[in-house]
Amino acid sequence: MVDASVGGKTAVDLHAGKNMIGAFWQPSMVIADSQIMANLPEDIFAEGMAEVIKSDLIANAGIIRMIQQGTVMEYIDKMIASCIKMKRDVVEQDEYENTGLRKVLNMGHTVAHAIEKLSNYTVSHGIAVATGLEWEAKIANYLGLCEEALVKDIKEAVDAYHLYYSVPYPVEALVEAMKSDKKNDDYKIDFVFPITYGKWEERKLGTNELKEIINTINI
Repeated sequence: MVDASVGGKTAVDLHAGKNMIGAFWQPSMVIADSQIMANLPEDIFAEGMAEVIKSDLIANAGIIRMIQQGTVMEYIDKMIASCIKMKRDVVEQDEYENTGLRKVLNMGHTVAHAIEKLSNYTVSHGIAVATGLEWEAKIANYLGLCEEALVKDIKEAVDAYHLYYSVPYPVEALVEAMKSDKKNDDYKIDFVFPITYGKWEERKLGTNELKEIINTINI
């Protein structure tokens, strides 16, 4: 509802990585019926919340505050609408990924896609994204791009839905897997880091620099 339904992407996964080949094909209509939430297993609902947390970091819609206050289900329609609006607005401005704006939708996904690839896709997308959001926020904090308070907010939101994945892979393997991320274009690894709610920054890191950062912050 809050992510793939309004992106217009039809992609397939390859051995080289996720979403490496596909097409843009916008739907005639998208219907988001929040009543089906009543039938969703808790773990599936929780996984969807990973993209919701990402959406709030981009759009500053107050959703992480809802999570902290335990009012998500009370405002579920508002939450879904906020996420759809954010993605719609980004896609309308950069439908075919020509301007670079659409990269913001991949916040948390640089780490997430590496986790998925190394796990042979046994780690689900929601868990990988939630873990990626937490990792990338910690890297951003190390680089002086965001405050510790934002890292804490993201961690609390991720933990509220038990989404964090204790990554067992060596740093070298993770960074190597990140090299195949589709955002990369100059032999550096491209990240979209959260700065604060509603603000982000694209930053490219060299592999050696990234390895050093991850080892230093000891995620």
